[in-house]
Amino acid sequence: MSVVSVVVLSYNNFEGTTGPCLESLYADPACGKWKVVVVDNASDSTTREKLEEASRRFANCDIIFNDANLGFPGGMNVGLRNNQSAVTVLLNSDTRVLPGMIDALANALMSNPKLGIVAPVSNAAGNEQKIFCGADAPDAILREGGLYASAGGADLIPAYRLDFCGVAVSRQLLDRVGLLDEDFGRGYYEDFDYCIRARRAGFNPSVVESAFLYHQGGASFSKMSQQTKDLLAKNKKLLIRKHGADLRMPHVRDANLAVLTHYAGLKQQRQTIPAARINNRLSLAAAELPRGFFKRLRYRNKLNRLKRCLSQFAKV
Repeated sequence: MSVVSVVVLSYNNFEGTTGPCLESLYADPACGKWKVVVVDNASDSTTREKLEEASRRFANCDIIFNDANLGFPGGMNVGLRNNQSAVTVLLNSDTRVLPGMIDALANALMSNPKLGIVAPVSNAAGNEQKIFCGADAPDAILREGGLYASAGGADLIPAYRLDFCGVAVSRQLLDRVGLLDEDFGRGYYEDFDYCIRARRAGFNPSVVESAFLYHQGGASFSKMSQQTKDLLAKNKKLLIRKHGADLRMPHVRDANLAVLTHYAGLKQQRQTIPAARINNRLSLAAAELPRGFFKRLRYRNKLNRLKRCLSQFAKV
């Protein structure tokens, strides 16, 4: 049994998503230690043929073909049920990893069992994982992310929630919390739900800042289909029914401010925070200004207080 398994969820467009994801995984010198499982959600015949070729080309790579599209939670649950590894990494097919990312996540979980679930920083996320990336092309974004990840210093950031485009979960967490809730259907908010369940079970979801994941991401809300918008609304209501109407749903800008606040706390403890990371988070903060006048004013006041606190570490 492999200590680490990587589950990649596939659905069509092999050349644009799953193919590059697998290439990035197998470019990591440590890949021989992992078991890679691709779960295909009833893709077209072309994608199935490409996946079969990939299973022959790449070592320790199994393909599971679902007879129907089970959505994100259902598809990932197939992968989770089919391994007993100490650590399982879940990846969207539209992601690419840097060498060392998988091991960084696995090492964080194995060295601190109380974490239970961790995620890398990323160019596209809606929470504490998101960092500022100025580039547009995947390779350039990966270079930017690599510089951020290799900056050194304190590594773990507490997270209110994590995006499941790329996360690592421990066997202890899975045994206690269970699988993703398939009531969320095709997906959206099942990751938020799982982080709430993990925290209630005594685990501490966190971001590993020495690990970076490129995520292609989806369309902005304004460009989503009406069907997708309806699904988002439906699943948001489901999440609130499960966990209460007072559930916090912070914007990514607030999650980023929480990271900067965490940095300020580490500063008070005399811990070193790389200037590159602080400056990156400040750049993200500047890019995420609220539109409304009063919201923007309150936001700027919070940000300026944090800048003053962090001034000895960053160019502000």
